[in-house]
Amino acid sequence: MLSICDYDAATNKELLDDCAITHNLSLYRTPVFPNDYEYMCINVEPANIYQHFGKTNEFIDQGLKEGYGVFVHCAGGVSRSTTIVLAY
Repeated sequence: MLSICDYDAATNKELLDDCAITHNLSLYRTPVFPNDYEYMCINVEPANIYQHFGKTNEFIDQGLKEGYGVFVHCAGGVSRSTTIVLAY
């Protein structure tokens, strides 16, 4: 499962566990639960986001191929996270 969410959803441990999320790609902040999930954190401006497509695609692909859920989030779950998922 690949999901786009906002920062509030990405900090809700109960929701993450209920959705079987194991991989979090954050385009907003540092890991909230670093001991519980795999994280990739990138602080990126929308104008330069394309530079990160290769490594974000690899991270998403790794989580999905292993049969896990992947959350991609930014602050509001609208522009940066959506761009990353569309690039994938």
